[in-house]
Amino acid sequence: MRIFACRWLCIYIAIGLRMAALPGDEPEKKTKADRGEHPKGDEGAAPDSVEAALDRLMKPVKPVKIGPTDLTIGGEFRYRYEHLYDYDMNYRTGDGDGFNLFRTRLNADWDIAKFLAARIQVQDAETTDFRRYPDPSTLEDLLDIRELFLDVRPIGDKRLTFRGGRQVLVYGDQRLVGTSEWSNVSRPFDALRMIYDIEDIRLDLFAAKEVIVEDEHANWPVGADWLYGSYLTWKTFPFGAADVYYFWRKNTGDVVRGGDGVLGDLETHTVGFRLKGEIVKDLDYSAELAGQVGDWGTDSHEAWALSSTLGYTFTSLPMDPRLGVGYYHASGDKDPTDDVHETFDNLFPANHPFYGYMDLFSWRNMEDLAFYLDVKPAKKLKAGLAFHIFHRDARRDAWYNAAGGVILAYPLGQGPTNVGQEIDVTLQYELNKYVTTEAGYGHFFTGGFPKQFGPGDDIDWFYIQTVLKF
Repeated sequence: MRIFACRWLCIYIAIGLRMAALPGDEPEKKTKADRGEHPKGDEGAAPDSVEAALDRLMKPVKPVKIGPTDLTIGGEFRYRYEHLYDYDMNYRTGDGDGFNLFRTRLNADWDIAKFLAARIQVQDAETTDFRRYPDPSTLEDLLDIRELFLDVRPIGDKRLTFRGGRQVLVYGDQRLVGTSEWSNVSRPFDALRMIYDIEDIRLDLFAAKEVIVEDEHANWPVGADWLYGSYLTWKTFPFGAADVYYFWRKNTGDVVRGGDGVLGDLETHTVGFRLKGEIVKDLDYSAELAGQVGDWGTDSHEAWALSSTLGYTFTSLPMDPRLGVGYYHASGDKDPTDDVHETFDNLFPANHPFYGYMDLFSWRNMEDLAFYLDVKPAKKLKAGLAFHIFHRDARRDAWYNAAGGVILAYPLGQGPTNVGQEIDVTLQYELNKYVTTEAGYGHFFTGGFPKQFGPGDDIDWFYIQTVLKF
């Protein structure tokens, strides 16, 4: 019973607040659908179709008036079923696992005055039928506060904002700092932030700590892992947008080991740039390069990473096919026993969209050559096909999953760099602007490294997901 109580409590509160926000002092204007007529431009739709009913139910509402201020209510409900098979690469263990993920969010944005605003979002994330115990912190976190912050705007508009409290941080493509929305819980920070945003540029300065999820307990940014940063975006760059950034991560909790095996502090300084946009019409690109220096326990730290994509959309062809190619590389540690650590620190990323949907890789000790095909078979239907070829950068370094954990390591270094290939197929259907459903399948073909030093069996993964936003 507890598994469903918090989720449905959030849904009932959300519906109640949403209905309470509906204006009651104005006569309702009947639409053509209400009168049994076909709306203009949609002669083929039934007047009482599911889509039309949802659109009437979920239509945007005016903010709730609280004196001279405005309160806007919104939220989201997401359900996903996932099935994993052979994630330990050993079919003999019979470790197939199918489980359900439920996530409910309810948020309120309060424009208190021109110079003051606030936001709160509560989230309930739950899972059922997950075989391992306890459930990972990425899957379950009973009702908790995901966002709670105050905006102060000294000049009376959004050109300059000082934000303090619990919030999400999203920078660039989220390869280094992001919210990890694929996770059932996602990632907020407790942070202080200054945002300067005008027509041509945007500058963010921040100091933050990641909020650690503790199921059935209040979430707090425990530990000594701090992230400081500056992120500058040139929005009117001739070929899209150009970003330059600096991130300083400092963890004084004796969390890493140097080449001598002694525990010590982590401190990395990351400097990089990112370009993204269109070179010419229909030809899109992205490029990002980051370098790191610092200390890793008793070792010095020197690492780098790059990503690049190029794609062309054939808008003159049916289904608007897009062909794309991507190359991603992050350094690994060539000698784990020396006094220089070379494995790139992936910081706090959202890796799921980039290095295969099966979440088997992160931007650490990796090389990924990827090919993409995306089509639109119908106006609201999208289909995607991706194929990745994975290698390790350094033979003596490990294979790291999307969360940065070690899947397989062989430090003696005689093993091959080829880790494997992954193919992903996805479908997404947008019922309307409130409801989206999607499904996907992934297969990982193990390569020489896991075949030689692990069980080496292939891996399969499937999911289906529906999201309702209001």
